[in-house]
Amino acid sequence: MEPKRHIRVPAAVLFLATLLAALPGGAAAQKTAAAKKPGVTDIRVTVTVLDPHGHPVKNAGVVLRQASVDHGKLGKDPFNVELHTGHTGTITVRGFTPGIVVVQVIAKDFNTYGQAFIMRHADETVHVKLKPPQRQISIYH
Repeated sequence: MEPKRHIRVPAAVLFLATLLAALPGGAAAQKTAAAKKPGVTDIRVTVTVLDPHGHPVKNAGVVLRQASVDHGKLGKDPFNVELHTGHTGTITVRGFTPGIVVVQVIAKDFNTYGQAFIMRHADETVHVKLKPPQRQISIYH
């Protein structure tokens, strides 16, 4: 069995998908395609948050948001989850449907992370490697 992969979705792709959904039949075609997919109706998403050295980040805030395309606009689905990681740096949530899930991570002493992913399989895993904040440069001393 091959490992399951997730796909990162750049903002330009999300914009293009939104435009395509705005075309006649676009949103309806997406709903029909999703309905034809056999089996996957409930997705379990696991997010692992790591520091730059690969160590788990404890107590990181993780926001998972199911995105929807409504009338050609990327909107919010009612399914939103906000959790904190434990000592393993991991959270797991079940209940997402196939489609776009936005993952945001906020942790003390690290840059905020945000990315949209296309979720297709029953078990999806997202590995987030946080970066330390950049040194601030100012012309004022």
